[in-house]
Amino acid sequence: MYPTGAAVIDLGSNTAKLVNYRIVRDGSFEHYQDESTHTRLGEGLTQTGFLGDEAMDRAIPVLRRFREIVDLQSIRHILPVATSAVREAANGAEFLLRVRRETGFKFRILTIKEEALYSYFGAACSLRIPSMLFFDLGGGSLEIVLARNFEIKRIMSLPLGALRLTQMYADDPDGSFSVASVEKMKDWIAHLIPSRDELDMDPGTVMVGVGGTLRNIVKFHQSDTGYPLTKLHNYSMSDGAIGKISNMLQGMKPGKIAKIQSINTGRAGTVTAGACVIDMLMRSLEFGRIALSAHALREGTLGVSLAFAKSYSGGRIITEEQIGRAVRAASAPDPLPDYLGTLLGMLEEDGRLEESGSRILAHALAHLPPTSSFRNLSGMLRMTMDVDSHLSHREQMISSLSVITYRKKRAAEQASSGFEALLRPRDRKTVKRISSLLALKEVLDTAGAGVSVQRVPGGISFEIRTTGTLQEILLKGAIKRVSASFGISAGYRISDQAP
Repeated sequence: MYPTGAAVIDLGSNTAKLVNYRIVRDGSFEHYQDESTHTRLGEGLTQTGFLGDEAMDRAIPVLRRFREIVDLQSIRHILPVATSAVREAANGAEFLLRVRRETGFKFRILTIKEEALYSYFGAACSLRIPSMLFFDLGGGSLEIVLARNFEIKRIMSLPLGALRLTQMYADDPDGSFSVASVEKMKDWIAHLIPSRDELDMDPGTVMVGVGGTLRNIVKFHQSDTGYPLTKLHNYSMSDGAIGKISNMLQGMKPGKIAKIQSINTGRAGTVTAGACVIDMLMRSLEFGRIALSAHALREGTLGVSLAFAKSYSGGRIITEEQIGRAVRAASAPDPLPDYLGTLLGMLEEDGRLEESGSRILAHALAHLPPTSSFRNLSGMLRMTMDVDSHLSHREQMISSLSVITYRKKRAAEQASSGFEALLRPRDRKTVKRISSLLALKEVLDTAGAGVSVQRVPGGISFEIRTTGTLQEILLKGAIKRVSASFGISAGYRISDQAP
């Protein structure tokens, strides 16, 4: 039986973060509160090999506040994890003893492999991408995981964290870089990053990144381009856009960067080095695009603790093979009734629905909001778009508009005002088609009907078997709507026998 709530505390080189989650019966979860403070725990670590007294003194009050929050909410499933700064420091274990005395938190120091695997697990389960070049850029290190068809092929950890590089190459303590310093830093990054040939990636591999640097770059890009959403998860950027922002930051002082509204003030001193790593990683590995996952180490740690409860609590090793199988299972397509799956296959084969139609419809069915939500359509649209999904932003918008159209045909145009940049010209037709299938399913579900669909000369026909009350006038309307939306001849036959 799963706990009803959980808290994950992530103690990194640059920040300390607390995220609280609600957990439902099937083991899925959603966050409802997060706290983050730039403690710069790893400050000076590269030079001395030790956590500094000032850095540790900054972290303790933050962790005390986190203790107050979890105690106030009576959260029992608490997962405190520490990463590269504590792992590498000669006095890391000593510091965690002090943390336990003063806050009650018993931190688990993640190994390099655990940090990479847990972070990958969080991102991969949310995005469902079979072949992925995943990276997690933190303050002290860069973790890389290569997966091919959900099988983990390689794990790497490189000393290319944003805080570490800033301390190594910045000309001033505030994080300012000269042109010469940037070039030296680039030489070091290029020396450590593997080539595409070394990694032996499939052509269809997708690059996915996580970490505070990439989140801030995405926020800046969304603000700079007037993007109609503030949604970060599964936001995609080109290599050119990443390179342009990286070059811009290299020419700015941290004080000026801190004044950019879309960049967190606490990142102003490290974002230049972090952006340089991402830019060079994309160029070295020849990726034209990158996607951001809002789910990473914290979600992965919680997911692992639930999926492998005995192993995690017992401190036992969770292998790459176990993680790969769990990601594959979590990435299974959302279920559709058999008749809809058959129908969609026919429509896609005939070119009447794009290949993504099945997952868009399944997503719409899985996230149908309550009827009361339709009183405020713009609010409902934002609510459905706020759900972190494996769909692209465009596909998720189609899914949300399809739900609105199925309930209120003429309202989708008004609700989507301001979001036109997300849609392509043909997407309005897709919305109409998906909404017609939602309406058909509602009629059939109400009647408790068993349905099959087959091709007939000139079109398709539904064979409907029901033991309930089927309002045929509503069925006729739904079938007519499907027929008109897809430009096909659709008919039906009803029998009163159970399927």
